[in-house]
Amino acid sequence: MTPIGNSLDFTVLREGKRVSCKVTVGDLAQIFPDRFGGRSESAEAKPEGTAVSFGMSIQNLTDAQRQTLGLKEKGGVQVVDVDSNSFAEDVGLARNDVILSINQKPVNSLEDVKRIQATLKPGDAVAFHVLRRSGTGANANWQSQYLASTLPANK
Repeated sequence: MTPIGNSLDFTVLREGKRVSCKVTVGDLAQIFPDRFGGRSESAEAKPEGTAVSFGMSIQNLTDAQRQTLGLKEKGGVQVVDVDSNSFAEDVGLARNDVILSINQKPVNSLEDVKRIQATLKPGDAVAFHVLRRSGTGANANWQSQYLASTLPANK
């Protein structure tokens, strides 16, 4: 009954000892869509992603999605899908990554990605600043990573 994004304090009995825990309520279907997806918002978001010429589909993030995912950073777009044998796959982008910038230019929307792409040509270096979720459950957190490569002739 607790809304997604709210925190709860509770106590569990573990090996005969009481252990206090604080958890933030999340939507498992959004955090782990492959495991709990079913017909969740995340599963439905995939078709809504916009294909971009890097070989991936991306979507803008709503405030509700940010809260559910535990994202504190502003801006960015979420990778919905990565095409096999694409530039995005080669550079190491993965589903659910959040792209914060491309070539040190901030990314706040799909339009920003398209605008930055329009300035690139084959052979140009491309650097992505992304956030990637690591760990699971209470140990999960977002880690900042930089991924870079050179655009191939058939970007």
